[in-house]
Amino acid sequence: SSRPVLASAQPRLVRRRSSSRWAMDRVPFVGCINLLERNDRYEMISKEFEKVGIADRVHWHRPNRHKESGRVGCFESHLAVFQAALDAGVPFAVVIEDDVRFAATWHKSFEKLIALVDSGVPWNHASLQNSGGEVSLAREEDLDRLPTGVIRGAFYFTRSYAITREAMQVAVRTGVTRAHVDVALAVANWGKGFIIRPAAVLDVPSVSDNDWAEGGWGPWLAGQ
Repeated sequence: SSRPVLASAQPRLVRRRSSSRWAMDRVPFVGCINLLERNDRYEMISKEFEKVGIADRVHWHRPNRHKESGRVGCFESHLAVFQAALDAGVPFAVVIEDDVRFAATWHKSFEKLIALVDSGVPWNHASLQNSGGEVSLAREEDLDRLPTGVIRGAFYFTRSYAITREAMQVAVRTGVTRAHVDVALAVANWGKGFIIRPAAVLDVPSVSDNDWAEGGWGPWLAGQ
């Protein structure tokens, strides 16, 4: 008498697992930035990648701390990941910094990202993080075109985001600017940036390796 119960429960488990696996498999490139001096973060984020089943797919960029400027070093690291993704010929990439953990709902976040990719709505830049200054740039037509949980907007911080090939090409061509990398990307992709909810990652409080004071008291305070 227990067989029908087991038979009916098993397909639901299989569908849930295959759905999350399908969405993550659609992400063609995952890059992670970690300073060689921060092996503690390397060990932590490596376990996170193992948890979601992508440890063998991550492209690591692990430089030494920049001798002159944390802002420049951070910017250069993101550009280096972009170049690696461009060299791989992928249509878009997901970039993750080393001070996050995957949220329990990470699979829903990636399903929504792929829904945006498949929607036909032009996009350049999509936040997968749970923090950062955000502004809504919603348009009336978005209600009919955007997937549920995807909001047109601009965002700061670069802990986890997706970025298209076209946006990476522009960033690499432009190079390091006077602004921090998150501000530069937000401005360059204004109107084609999106925010994914629920977020795929959650912040792990730690001391920043970036020199936020270079951007004035506002960025410094945000960096804390």
